[in-house]
Amino acid sequence: MTRKVVINHGVGRFSLSKEAFLLLRGLDEPTALNETFDEGSVEAFCSEIMRDDEKLLFIVEGLRERANGVAADLCVVEIPDDVDWQVVKEHSTGREWVAERHKTWGKPDPQIEAEQLLARWRSTLHDSEGGD
Repeated sequence: MTRKVVINHGVGRFSLSKEAFLLLRGLDEPTALNETFDEGSVEAFCSEIMRDDEKLLFIVEGLRERANGVAADLCVVEIPDDVDWQVVKEHSTGREWVAERHKTWGKPDPQIEAEQLLARWRSTLHDSEGGD
């Protein structure tokens, strides 16, 4: 079996269009409900959403390029269901990919260490909410 994950393949941050954001709110997606949409802003909307969220996948697959926020190019990738995964972002461009988690040794980069800690916290939160 496979799992679908939304990533940003564009140059820029992960973000959703206003249309996609409002649809997520209409579906009562908690991350979207906790954010506001500022018409004049170019902020990354729902950047904290779980990338395998069923509602997010439904909207991105349905709207296709209309789901893209500012400078985003969202796409859905399929990975094996049994992989312990994380979304990794290239810091200079914002492009993302899905990588299998693994152990590393050496002096950690504080930025990467913080991102990994946040990703583990999100994963734990997602697991405790009964997500797959």
